[in-house]
Amino acid sequence: DPTCDENLEKTTGRGIMLMRAFMDTVEYNERGNQLRLVKHSP
Repeated sequence: DPTCDENLEKTTGRGIMLMRAFMDTVEYNERGNQLRLVKHSP
């Protein structure tokens, strides 16, 4: 969890958190090697 106190100074580990925060949908395929990001327009 990048928001935990012990992780706040780390320079890695925020990508998934940011994608989930800014996108409406974040999905992975079964193999985990493809990602689908969806952002709905207002």
